[in-house]
Amino acid sequence: PVAVPPSDAERLSVQIDRVGNITVLWIEHATPRDQIIASRYAAATASWSTPEVLVDGHTNLPLDNVDSGIDDQGNVFVFWTQRLPSHHGEATAVRVRRYDVSAGAWSTPRELGAVPGYSRAKALCVAGNGEAVILWPSYTQFLVKRYAPATKTWSPVKDLQVGSIGPGLIRCSLQKTGEIDVVWSKGESLGGSYEHVVKARRYDAKAQSWGAETRLDSAGKHVEELRLATSSSGDAMALWVQWDGQKRSDVWASRYVARDHEWIKGERIETSAEPQVAAQLAADDAGNFVAAWRSKELSAMSAFVRRFGVATESWGEVIELGRGRALGDPALAVNGGGDAVVLWHQADAKTGGGHLWRIWTRVYLHKAGRWLPAETISAEGDDARLPAAALEGSRGVAVWATTRAPGGVVARHLEWAP
Repeated sequence: PVAVPPSDAERLSVQIDRVGNITVLWIEHATPRDQIIASRYAAATASWSTPEVLVDGHTNLPLDNVDSGIDDQGNVFVFWTQRLPSHHGEATAVRVRRYDVSAGAWSTPRELGAVPGYSRAKALCVAGNGEAVILWPSYTQFLVKRYAPATKTWSPVKDLQVGSIGPGLIRCSLQKTGEIDVVWSKGESLGGSYEHVVKARRYDAKAQSWGAETRLDSAGKHVEELRLATSSSGDAMALWVQWDGQKRSDVWASRYVARDHEWIKGERIETSAEPQVAAQLAADDAGNFVAAWRSKELSAMSAFVRRFGVATESWGEVIELGRGRALGDPALAVNGGGDAVVLWHQADAKTGGGHLWRIWTRVYLHKAGRWLPAETISAEGDDARLPAAALEGSRGVAVWATTRAPGGVVARHLEWAP
């Protein structure tokens, strides 16, 4: 493991490129303002950079929607929203920075737009060829901006023309061929009741036009989480947690089949009677998908994983990763060849079951077609939590935060035979 200097880190994310360069990002609460911090690992010198403040937020106004993406060359986009001070009126700014590998430096922060009010519904997606798309809603529009790597410029803002999604959720994915998948949730009045629905729309690069909206969900009172993954084959999967208005919160999935040019109606993919949260989703190049989530039953939490196989066009068995009275949200990463890693933090039984946490992991080997046994990868007594992971080929990285003095962010390289 390699420790990055002390910090009060939250919301970690990590990206890895084809040669093993790594970018780790996190939010740090530096009173009285939030900051976005970055540290980079250079594979050529096997060394970590000094953490750098990418964003220094406004006093007492939080940074939100922090997201990142990487292209095949290792250029990294960092995207966030910032509530603006009251003298601007009630508004939220949409901003981005880009790490340019050729220049070896981060661009200056760029404001892409500002919307009235305060909304958490924003999304970033990056393609392997360096293109990027950012989406966000205003009161009456669903806005899109696109980055062109050849000119290093952002397009004028466009309206996706699906109306405002209000306080809903947005996810997107972008392929090298130019296709864009967008899924979102929004509240609608249906049959005399108010429900949150999940919808999708795809941009056809050849036709240079957006397809029609498609509803993916069955009736549900609220969509609590939403994920989207697209494979190099063109297949896509949307995943969400849907509340039935009473006691159930279930994990649902809908698959886009590229050869048929259509979405398959959503289906429930877990069978537990307990409410579910923290759904994650990732895809490999062939169109296999892996989903992970956890239960939120306070008496005994569990983390689960399930894999969709394109060869059988079906979901495999639900596998319980871990179970305990205190267990954190899973983190998930998949490489192009289909290997996967799932991480989660869990209370260390040796400390009485709730005082210190350790990072646990399970790895799926695609060629062997099996999950390896669970193992812990953090040091005993580290009080490790909030894991994130990234894979590329037969290498990867896991990162997490620790409160063990002096505190900080820990990174550990993952490697296995291809």
